[in-house]
This record gives sequence, C-alpha cells and structure tokens, in this order.
Amino acid sequence: MTPFLRAAEKGHTQIMTLMFEKYGPSILEQTDLNDKWTALHFAATAGRTAAVSQLLAWDPKLLDARTMKFGETPFIGAARCGQVDTMRAMHSKGGNDILTQQDSDGATALDLAGEGNHREALAQLLAWGGAPLLEMKNNDRDRQGLAPAPGATPFIACTKLGGSDALEAMYAKGGKHLLTQQAKDGNTALHCAVSRVLTVVLFMGMPFIFFGNRRGPKLVAKLLEWGGAGLLEIKNNQGKTPLEMPFSAQNKRTMRKYKGSSLLGRACGCVADAFNCIYWSCLLLVTYSFLLLLWLLM
Repeated sequence: MTPFLRAAEKGHTQIMTLMFEKYGPSILEQTDLNDKWTALHFAATAGRTAAVSQLLAWDPKLLDARTMKFGETPFIGAARCGQVDTMRAMHSKGGNDILTQQDSDGATALDLAGEGNHREALAQLLAWGGAPLLEMKNNDRDRQGLAPAPGATPFIACTKLGGSDALEAMYAKGGKHLLTQQAKDGNTALHCAVSRVLTVVLFMGMPFIFFGNRRGPKLVAKLLEWGGAGLLEIKNNQGKTPLEMPFSAQNKRTMRKYKGSSLLGRACGCVADAFNCIYWSCLLLVTYSFLLLLWLLM
C-alpha cells in the first residue's frame, strides 16, 4: 500500500492534500497490488467521510473504479461495510445512478448491505431508490463459498446470507410481493431460508465443513408469519416445495406448525428427518476421513 492510499484509509486529508499538490492528479490512479483498491475504496469502506469528499472533489470519476477480484465500486464497498456517511457523500456526487451499480457477481449495494445485516444502510438505500431496487437480480454468484440462489433478488439473497433486521427492512418497503419472488432456479425466500449453506473453514491447515443455516429457524418463522401456509405450496424448478428442501430438519418443525399436518404426517416427517440426519452424518464422516488422509499425505 502506498502512503497516499494509507492516508486515505486513515482519513488524513491534510496529508492527502500535500501529496496531491506535490504529485498532481496522477496520484489518484494509485491502487494496491492485491485487489486494485483505489484511495476512494479505502476511505469509503473505512468510513472516512472527509477523505471521500476530498477525493471526489479532485476526481468524481473515482466512483466508477472497480476492484480486481469482485469488481466492487467504492459505493458498493461502503454499503457492504455499513458506512452510511460515506455512502451519503458519494450519493451527493453520483446521484441515483450509483444505486444500480453491480459488481462482477451482479450484486448491488442493496444486496451487500442486506448480507451484512446493515439496517441503517438498507433504509438509506431504499429511501433513495425505492422498491425498484428490490427487483434487481444477481448473477450465478459463488462468493466465499456461500452462494445465494442464482438470479436472486436482494430479498431472496438476504434469507441465505443476511439477518432478520435486513429482511424486515426490505419487507417494510416491498411488502408481500417479495415473499413470492423466485430466483433463476425457482427458489423463493422460504426455499433459501431452509436450504443448505455450505461453509469451509481452514483451521491449522485442516478444512472444517459446516452444514445448516444458523439463522434458519428464525427466518423461516418470520417468513411464514408474513406469508402464511401458502408459501409452503410454492414449487421451484425441480418441483420441490420448501418442506422438501435438504438440510431443513430443524426448520421443518417450524413449517409444520403452519402446515397443520396430521399426527401420522408429523411422525413420518420425524422418521424422514432421522434418516436424513444419519445419511449426512455418514457422508460427513467419510468426507472428513478422506480429507484427513489427504492432509496426512501432504
């Protein structure tokens, strides 16, 4: 990282000004070596409002700069980090056009604010752009091994990666229509809330795999509270309802309360859940044994 980039990250506007006066506008073209972050990226994601305003006074075109890995603009990065003040500084210069910026995954600022559960940032974005922002869809994303449904709207993606605060902020703006939105694969928000999330974490060189959505039961209950049992009848492109999605044993108990299933149905469901648990436990055991063998052979 160059001294100018470091000064922007720390919000040292006087030092930035001295460097700019010494080296001229070319200093604004500096980027870090890892991901091509500009000074505006560093200042925006760190919440340095004065530095952001100064950089934009020198060159408003910095709003269109993109990182190398995800094609993230400074505005999208600020939303991802929940930096509302720097978002406002950039919006005052770029207007509503920056609200529809998309990264290389097709994610907007609203997508990433939702995934980070930044309710204040979400409220500000929706105040600027309104309900149309909730209709934009991402690409076939696979960021950090946690992929929302391909072609997901911000509301659908939020059920997979975000939290209840973000979900409530979007629902307050978009209403019941959001509950029946479907991604490219036909999945609704409820499908995604109950389905698998696969995370791989490396600890001391060993890969640890986690299954399940830790926010699943709470989000499932919230979605059913808003939309009722009718949401359980919607099928995706594979003909599956939310009750038929994998990794949903804990969530099924919540859904059955709304489904009103019979005693026999609940018993059959419990048996199915038990077999599902045994199946995946065996699969995990085989997977870990294989990974352990690979690790020992390295």
